[in-house]
This record gives sequence, C-alpha cells and structure tokens, in this order.
Amino acid sequence: MSTEDRAPGTSDAGRRRVAAEPLQMTEAEKAIAEWEARHDVASRGHRAAPDLVQHYLAHERLEHPASPKRDAARAASSPQPAQPVAQPEPGARDSRFRGLLGKLFRRG
Repeated sequence: MSTEDRAPGTSDAGRRRVAAEPLQMTEAEKAIAEWEARHDVASRGHRAAPDLVQHYLAHERLEHPASPKRDAARAASSPQPAQPVAQPEPGARDSRFRGLLGKLFRRG
C-alpha cells in the first residue's frame, strides 16, 4: 500500500499493535522446568552450593541480630562460673539443624 492509495485524513489507528499479554507457561513447560530443577538438586548430591549457604547465613544474621547489650547484662547479673559444655555423642543429631540449613545439608 503506497501513500497515494490512502485517503486523506485517515489514520493508522486500525493498524497499531495492541499491548501484548505476558507470556504464559504451558503445563508441559512447567513440568519440564520442575523436572530440571529436581535433576539439578539431585546432581549436586543433595548438598547446597556454598554461595547459597552464605546467603542463608547472612539472611539469618539480619533477621536475628545478636544483642551485645543483652549478652553483657546477662553476664554481669550471673556471677556463676561457666559450666563445661557437654560434648554430644557421635551419633546424636544436633537440634540446631532442624530448619532450612538442616534441609540443605541433610543427606538422602
């Protein structure tokens, strides 16, 4: 269509593109993506990558900051001598690793 074919005063409003809808994943694509994610985890041997562990620890420190004032007040109020820490048995599980960190390091 050339410029001479158009009638004067007509606009290109009918030919403009309508905003496209966002792309959607099909069910098959979702299943493939889930399988790939599970395969990646299995290929790592159920061990977390070091950068993921570092990110997790940094996040935990931000969420639960240590309070030096509270620790100092607690130490000053209890003049009892420190008791020796009992060593856990070699086969005993540590209760600290019940959360996400435990899941990351748990071997299947």
